[in-house]
Parts: sequence; structure tokens; C-alpha cells
Amino acid sequence: MDSLIFTYEGYENTNIGDYIQSLAAKQYCEDNNIVYCHRDKLNQYKGPDVKVIMNGWFTHKPENWPPSKYIHPLFVAFHINVDAYKYLLSKNSIQYFKQFEPIGCRDESTAKILRSKGVNAYFSSCLTTTLGYKYSSNKERSKIYVVDPVHFIPEMSYRLRKYLFVFYYIRFFRGINSYIKSLKRNNKYDLSFCKKNLNRYASIIRSYIIIRQILSPADLKKVEVLTQYHYNYEYPTNESRFQRAEELVRLYSNAQLVITSRIHCALPCLGLNTPVIFLRNEDDSIESTCRFDGLLNLLNIICFRKNKVTKSMYPLPINVKTVKNKPAYLKYSAVLISMCKEFFSRE
Repeated sequence: MDSLIFTYEGYENTNIGDYIQSLAAKQYCEDNNIVYCHRDKLNQYKGPDVKVIMNGWFTHKPENWPPSKYIHPLFVAFHINVDAYKYLLSKNSIQYFKQFEPIGCRDESTAKILRSKGVNAYFSSCLTTTLGYKYSSNKERSKIYVVDPVHFIPEMSYRLRKYLFVFYYIRFFRGINSYIKSLKRNNKYDLSFCKKNLNRYASIIRSYIIIRQILSPADLKKVEVLTQYHYNYEYPTNESRFQRAEELVRLYSNAQLVITSRIHCALPCLGLNTPVIFLRNEDDSIESTCRFDGLLNLLNIICFRKNKVTKSMYPLPINVKTVKNKPAYLKYSAVLISMCKEFFSRE
């Protein structure tokens, strides 16, 4: 039976983290037996019977749930966002889940809400913590990567962002310019001066302000800046997005340290045995934070609010050589690897 891998095209913005989740599933498939289908259009699939790992966020089009009868799922690392509760917790959907129990959930919140509906569900952790199954590296690790340290700025209006940009850009001119140069050097990233990009510049400025509180001046100069979030025209095809996802995973696998606010940068780094610090924005919305329940226990956390670090498990600035990942994820990733290998080996 062929394997199905998710794609995520058709939206204004592209999160390469979604494609990294697909890479995690693709590790267990034979390359010549793969079909691709949009994650949010699984009900429209009418091809030959396929196996699929139901990992990731479900779904931006919840009205398209449940999937086609031709799809044979393994439910692990499954997340139901609060925005999708109306459809994914409907009577029809609950009956669908019960056909494939137990349901392995990426976060405790999803497991809890499914159990409240009578579904046998448990916390499985995220499939990206198994990326070391294919992408492990033995190369010398020397790079410090900063990946989207601040990507959500809910409290600022257009006018406030404009004034903030001017004030902090003048104050930290050299550091911010260096940050921007690295961002442009390492990514396809539109930073033309226009209203559309104002939020990008505001995120860059705050990112620099937060990172300079975490790293020493010497380490700050060595930072390479990456992003996982793009306008759709920056990586316009599924092929280019999968290629970029592979490039990022390879970079993470050779890093000395990664600092990020992207959960699908942080969790892959665990699987790649790369020291990682997850930056938790205390201003994040419930649509974002509902994904974290259970997962944050696996990560090294530094919290911030607006322009200030509020809590750190390390003395600041950190000594990058002392950052070690917690081993807690290993018991989950080992089970996930075993389950996925067994799932795809079945006739």
C-alpha cells in the first residue's frame, strides 16, 4: 500500500515547520510509493488506498473532516486546535476517532479533550522528535542559529510598530543591521520597505532586543539568523518547500545551539540531539499556547514579555557550552519510531 504525505499549499503564508513535520513522517516511507495530498483536503482524496501518519495541526479547514475512506491512518502526534473543536469534536468525528483508537496526541490538551468525549487518547509527543532516525549528524558543531525568536506581536498597533522601529533602529543601528544582513543572507526573505513588511521589521527589532539579553556580545556576533515563516511566493512550490525543510533540518543537525520560538524548530532539534532553547512569548494567544501542554516539559525554556526576558533557567548571558537538552523526550521518540516502522511494514 502506498504512503500519503501532507502538503500545505494555497495559503498566503508558508510555515516551513509544517513541511518539517511531513519530513518526519516521510522518514518511514519508501520514496517510490509516496502520494501527496493537502492536509486540509483529506476528505477529497479519491486515489488508491494509502497509509498516513496523522501528525500535526488539524485543521485550518475543519469542515473538510473526517478524511476519505481510502485513507488508513495512524494517529500519533495529533493536535486539534481550539479553532477546530466545532467540527473535530462533532458526533461524526468522534465516531471516526473511535475506529482508530488509541489516538496518540501531540499535546496533553488534545488528549484531554478527546478523553472527555469518550475517546481512548494519550500524549505521544511530537513526531519531529524522531528526526534523528534519518537526519542525525556526526559533524563538528560550531554554529549558533537564531530562528524566529519573536514572531508574534499582538499588542502593537500599526502606529506603535512604526515608532518602535524608528526608536530602536536608531538605538541599536549596528546590531540590527548585522541581524538583518544575516537574515537576508541565509533565507529567501522579502524585506523591501513597504507597509506589508512592517510586522517583519518589528519582529526583527524585538528579536534582536531579546537575543542580546540572552547571548554574550561575543556569541551575538557569531549568530546566524534563520526563519521558518515565509510569504508563499518566497518558496512558491511544494518541491521548494520540502527542499528548504531538508536544508533547515541539516543545518539544525550540525548546530552547537539553536534558539527559537518555533515549536517545530525546537522539537526537531531534540530529535537531532542539538542543544536548543525555546523562547516562550507570554503574550501568545490561546490558539498558539494550547499546542504546548506537555511539550514544554521536554524543552529548555526562556520566557519573555514584550521587550524583556522574564524568566530563564540559565544565568544570563548564557554560556552556550553548558546548554544540554532534557532527556525526557527520548522515551516518547523511541515509542514513536517503533510504532511508525511497524505501521508501514504491515501489508
